[in-house]
Amino acid sequence: RAGALATRLGLRDVRAGSALLRAWALALGGDRVAAERDLAVVGPLATQVPDVAAMTDVVRAAHPILAGDLEGALALLDPAMSVLARNRAGAPVAAWGLWVLLGTVLAEPPAARRRQRTLRDSHASIAGTNRAGLLLAEAVSAGRRGDPAAAERLLAEGEALLEEQAWWRRLLRLLVWRAALVDGWGDPVAGLRADLSGHEAAAAGDRLT
Repeated sequence: RAGALATRLGLRDVRAGSALLRAWALALGGDRVAAERDLAVVGPLATQVPDVAAMTDVVRAAHPILAGDLEGALALLDPAMSVLARNRAGAPVAAWGLWVLLGTVLAEPPAARRRQRTLRDSHASIAGTNRAGLLLAEAVSAGRRGDPAAAERLLAEGEALLEEQAWWRRLLRLLVWRAALVDGWGDPVAGLRADLSGHEAAAAGDRLT
């Protein structure tokens, strides 16, 4: 509705902003083609505003994440988040928490700690979704260093922040379970089964819940 109204009023930047948000939602829902149509609307603004250009890469990272290509997703997110980190007045988009968790799952501990510190010191940490992503990343780090009790405590704290965002919680936990399976903590098989069932039920209802 915002995009349609902006079009009628000739507010091109507002229309592009609305298209960017819709592209993010469409990409997370698995509709890559529709997301790219909206990103085409965003293109002219992206050439002028670095944050918008970075967010187009954030949107495009959704497809490899959903396809299981975590390395490909991180290759898109790393430079995008580097741009967003330079703008202290930028929106604390949920991609921050996703990026830190993804980087922790894939990277060696020093690189994981650098990403975690970047978010911890950032304006983006004001958002509960990002604090949750950071806690889940810290849970992965704790599990990796052989402290399962701390890992499970941090996981529970992160989950609590996402109580009202079931779809996003399941998406992030899929990354956590991958690490927990490798590092030997928690109950990742049961967690994976439960979250995959939750995703299937949400897909049957055609909604991100």
